[in-house]
Amino acid sequence: MTTKTSRGPGELVFNGILVLVSMFLVYQSYQISGIGKLSSPGFFPLVASFVMLLSSLSTFWTTLRVKAPSHSLESFFERILPKNILIMLASVLFFVLCLDTLGFISAAFLFLFFTFTVFYRRGWVISLVLSVITLTVVFVIFRMVFLVVLPEGEWLGSLGIPGF
Repeated sequence: MTTKTSRGPGELVFNGILVLVSMFLVYQSYQISGIGKLSSPGFFPLVASFVMLLSSLSTFWTTLRVKAPSHSLESFFERILPKNILIMLASVLFFVLCLDTLGFISAAFLFLFFTFTVFYRRGWVISLVLSVITLTVVFVIFRMVFLVVLPEGEWLGSLGIPGF
């Protein structure tokens, strides 16, 4: 086992979040009925979440004892949350927020077109073609084959355009 001389950026926060999630899972596992017997439905989740809690506490304690990183906040964003990850997170958030208003087809088209344009970098015509092809395949598979009702959206649904 190697010993670390300093923490990575965000390592202590991540380990703290793991401890909190583990505590929540122990609580949720305890709420499952019948934890008194080994064969009860709540026994294994309680044991697994308790082991997770002990492991995360051990990791948190070990990380806490290691020297804090000498990296700046800018270095944190470069290493943990680079610009392309933030752009993708914002794109997904935009998609989720626009889904009810625009409907699946329109919101997915905007999402695909934007992400293909930004990340694929082959020009807007290629991004447009790829977005239409991808959306057509998704629409055919989910709407026509599996008969999944996709969100129509308030705005385009009020125009009376079927399928949008």
